[in-house]
Amino acid sequence: AEDRANEIRLDELRERVEEYKKCSGKYTSICSIYADEKSVQPNVLEEKLRDRLSASVIKVYELQGIISELEKRDKDIRGGRLVEATKGVEKVIDYLFTRHSISAMYGMDYLSALPDKKKEEVLDKAPGIAFGVIVDDLSVVLEDPGLKELDIDEEVYIYDKTQLGGVSLLLGDGVECVRSNKEYFLDPKFQDAKLRLLGSEIDNQQEELKNNEG
Repeated sequence: AEDRANEIRLDELRERVEEYKKCSGKYTSICSIYADEKSVQPNVLEEKLRDRLSASVIKVYELQGIISELEKRDKDIRGGRLVEATKGVEKVIDYLFTRHSISAMYGMDYLSALPDKKKEEVLDKAPGIAFGVIVDDLSVVLEDPGLKELDIDEEVYIYDKTQLGGVSLLLGDGVECVRSNKEYFLDPKFQDAKLRLLGSEIDNQQEELKNNEG
């Protein structure tokens, strides 16, 4: 009876040894994958796993944002908005609305709403209209000198909607260009202003990075 009992204990020990080997192998694999080492203390592995999980959550959030933007772009293209508005165009439209309560329209949006035949006619008269801004009365807009002082890194053309039915549109006759004036490139104060804004943005990003690292 005693021999039988010892044999049972040995069998149990063998099973536990096998279980230990399996668990040890799994633990080694986990350490190799998540801690880049074959063996680390459990608390170290737990910290590594927590860091991996945090990184994964951030990555998932970033990917969800990217997918959301792509889906929005897909919807825009299907709606006829083949060209996205530039920052300069958006700034001009926002400025006209906030300063004059003028609801200007992005050229691509105006164009995409037209029937195909009318769209072709407008493009023949104003090939660049999709990249510009449409207003109901250009003369009112041009009375504001502030348009020339907007901090935009591009030229933005503004079209008079009432003249889109004409034979053609020429710069100064139904079309005007918004761009930085000569002083913008000659006066150091404009360079200093851009550097201050950029420096402030860098400081904000570095502070956010420091908070996340802490």
